[in-house]
Amino acid sequence: MRVTNTMIQNNSKTMIGNNKFNVDKYNTQLQTQKKIQTPSEDPVVAIRALRLRSTVSRIEQFYDKNIPDATSWMEVTETALINMEKIIERLYTQCVSGSNDPLTDDERNAILKELQGFQYQIYDELNADDGGRTLFTGYKTDTKFTFDDNDGKYTNYEIKETFTGEDISHEYYITNNQQVTYGTIKDSVENPEMLTVERIRLAYTDLECNLDSSGSTTDYVDRDGQTVSIENYESMTLNYVDESGNSQVLDVETMSINTFEKNNVNSDLIYQPPAGKAYFIPETGEIVLASDVATTLKSATSIEFTYSKTGFNDGEVRPEMYFDCTKTEYDINGTQVGDPVEYTKVENDINYSVGFNQKMTINVEGSNVFAADMEKDIDELINALTYSYAAEKKVNDIKKMLEDNDYASEEDQQKLNEMLSAAKREQDYADERMHKMFSEGVTKYQEYLKDVNIAVTDIGSRSKRLDTTKSRVLSQKEVYKELQTKNEDREISDIIIDYTASYTAYQASLQATSKALNTSLLDYI
Repeated sequence: MRVTNTMIQNNSKTMIGNNKFNVDKYNTQLQTQKKIQTPSEDPVVAIRALRLRSTVSRIEQFYDKNIPDATSWMEVTETALINMEKIIERLYTQCVSGSNDPLTDDERNAILKELQGFQYQIYDELNADDGGRTLFTGYKTDTKFTFDDNDGKYTNYEIKETFTGEDISHEYYITNNQQVTYGTIKDSVENPEMLTVERIRLAYTDLECNLDSSGSTTDYVDRDGQTVSIENYESMTLNYVDESGNSQVLDVETMSINTFEKNNVNSDLIYQPPAGKAYFIPETGEIVLASDVATTLKSATSIEFTYSKTGFNDGEVRPEMYFDCTKTEYDINGTQVGDPVEYTKVENDINYSVGFNQKMTINVEGSNVFAADMEKDIDELINALTYSYAAEKKVNDIKKMLEDNDYASEEDQQKLNEMLSAAKREQDYADERMHKMFSEGVTKYQEYLKDVNIAVTDIGSRSKRLDTTKSRVLSQKEVYKELQTKNEDREISDIIIDYTASYTAYQASLQATSKALNTSLLDYI
């Protein structure tokens, strides 16, 4: 086969080009320490690199962002729950103290002051936030759990509250409480009695009530024995499902304490509905039941009552955190602002991806741990203490009047002794009521404490699982980083060897070509 100079020249150029390409390739690898720069260099390495980079990116998202964020959220949540647990433990302790008999004035005052302090603190921890996100409000992380300042001053909510027969509770109500003013002697005295009242207690007080559109009135006897006509309020309805599964409707009459007091009518009858009746008391947020109605409702599987409230105080819980409701905003002049907003109470689990195909619920909803009416429990204990103290003061005032020479006549002494007998009876009932309510509070706060303990245990368990997941994700991160390195990177020592070899080959090809191409046709003549 004949080899020409042109053939040698072309082959030499090709070899020089190839060797130069290798020098450039290994020089680039020396700079980047990567096996390839473009997918075409090695498609298998390129495809594997894309997959590994995607996997590593997801793992880094889990390890560097999602898990730390979830950890922070759960740590703050656990701290808030533990603080709440301490408050409820203290309330439980005070209930135990209050149930002891007898209590000194100092002990009673100490309990009262502490309860008043907890009254405004009970829901504070539910406003805990992490980085500006409220923790206990489900998806509504931009909303506080309770109202603050004037946030709810002009807001109206129509609230649908749901109960079961087990939610029917009782209250101890003292009738014919004595009106004692130092220096005033009554001609006649009615003896107090203590009633056990069956009721459904709503979550809020100071609720809306509207006058009956028909303008009808009902006659009542006032405190002086005179007949007084009082305008009627609209009746309301309570829907329930009986033990047979049938839907039933109960008419509930609205009875306003303020209206009775304004007309000087004894409001005791509000707490004594006749058979078959139920009274809605808007001021106290109670539905008082006749005994036969209470018996019927106790077997109900579901009880629904819808009511309206305008204006919420600082520290009151937002209805949407617990109930289906409709919110309407008003301005200071009573003009509606915007359209009503409907809320439906559903579970709002916030789930974080913390690993491949692994999600973890990081939040605790306040409504699943704390009852909406816990503050009312404290209010009632405070009222029981205050009433007991006031009843004792009445007795002491009458005793002072008995010792006062201005009331030394036989007639005055007889009437004062009648008043004293009634006042002592009221004091006995007041003390009995107080001890009963504190004794029942022991059971209530044991249940509240149990719920918080479960929540603390649950969030602690989730935190431990998250720590385990974090360790596993770190291990995965290291493994996939190593695989990524093996797939994409080269050891610098290997690159130097290949670079040296390719550079030597390149130099040799240049030298060989220079010698081969120096020979021309004249050398053969």
